[in-house]
Parts: sequence; C-alpha cells; structure tokens
Amino acid sequence: VGSSLTTKDGNITLKGDGTRGISILDDGAILSTGVGTYAAKISIDGRAGGGENGCHGVLIAGEDSRVYAKDGEINIRGISDGTADNNHGVYLSSGGRIESTGTKTFAASIKIEGISGVEGTENTHDFSSRGIALWGANTGVFSSDGDISLKGTSRRSEKNGEGIYIADGSKIISAASITLEGKGFFHEGVVITGEESTVSTIRGCISIIGKGGVSDDAVGIHVFDGGKIISEGTDPATSSI
Repeated sequence: VGSSLTTKDGNITLKGDGTRGISILDDGAILSTGVGTYAAKISIDGRAGGGENGCHGVLIAGEDSRVYAKDGEINIRGISDGTADNNHGVYLSSGGRIESTGTKTFAASIKIEGISGVEGTENTHDFSSRGIALWGANTGVFSSDGDISLKGTSRRSEKNGEGIYIADGSKIISAASITLEGKGFFHEGVVITGEESTVSTIRGCISIIGKGGVSDDAVGIHVFDGGKIISEGTDPATSSI
C-alpha cells in the first residue's frame, strides 16, 4: 500500500508474467521526475493468463495509483490470455491514472497497447475481454503537452469484447494529439459511454479508428449515453477530429 518506484535519469523497465501481469494498486506509483533530453523513460510490459477472473495484463486501480512522467516517455503494453470473466489487456479503474506533465519540446508521450483473449474463434466465450478498459471517475490518461496513443484489441469474447472501452466518467485528455485504434472481436472497436466519459484535446488532432467484430450490430466506433469527443482548438489544420 502506498509503495512507489521513482527515478530521475535512469530508465524504468518492468516486465511481469502471471495470473496478473503487473498490478499498481492502493496509492502505488511508478514515477519519472527527470527533465529534458535524459529524463527517465518508463516501460511496462505485463502478461496474464489462467482460468481465474481478473487476469489483467496491466492493472492500475485505486485513487492516487498512477504511472507518471514529466519528460520521459511512457510505454505500456498489457496482454491477457485469461479464460474466465473480466480479463483485460490494460485496465484502469477506481481512480487509476497515467499522466504526463511535461511541456513543450520534451513533453512525455504516452503509448498504451492492450490485447485480450486467446487467438481463434474456437475459443470464443461469454465473458468480458477488452483490449484496453478505463472505468470510473478520476480514472484516465492525461497529458499536458505530449501525444497520447492507445491501441486495443479483443481477440475473443461474445460479451463485452471491445478493443477500447472508456466508461463511467473516465477520461483521455491532452493538449496535444490523441490517437485511438480499437479492434473488437465480437463487439465495437472503440466505445465511449457514460456521463463525463470524455476524449478531449485543447489544440491537437483527435484520430479514432475502430473496427467492429463479428456481431451484426458491432460498429467500429460507438459514442453514447453522454460520452463525449471534444476538440477545443481553433485552427482546423491542427485541431481536427
């Protein structure tokens, strides 16, 4: 509880493989506080598997649980090969956050890739399996000036098998560009749902690519029940959606 790993100039690389790949919980934090060219980069790579519920590749959950950098890049990759319920490649919930606060030239970019489910339609099951899932108020991915990129893939699931799922007030907010790419197995590629669930940029472009799955009603991109996509910029060349 409340444990943290902090660096200034030395890179942080974490790799985990188990029932849960890597979990950052209960005020846990991974922090890069360096500035400029040699600011520490953060790389997190988690893989989870097994028949239990909650086999997340990378899990960040709880108020003040976070991955943070000022100027060092953040790269997160999570894979879930779980075969029970509620198994996501990368899962942020209950206030879990990924943050970049650097500005201008050296501002840290954030790249997240999440993959869920075991390849092949013969493994289809009736449980939740999302590539990247964000759930809950104060939960999300935030950047002051660095680009944000999310790529999520669900490789199976006849229930809640979206590539990227942003819900229940969670947010992705940046002053720079935001790119979302989601591929669903049975359902939508990208979902933004619920009051205050938001993808927003101040002056950058927003690019969303969604590929729906095999269900007849699986659209590529689905924004509903109060979900929002917002660009506040005034220059069409740099603030398009």
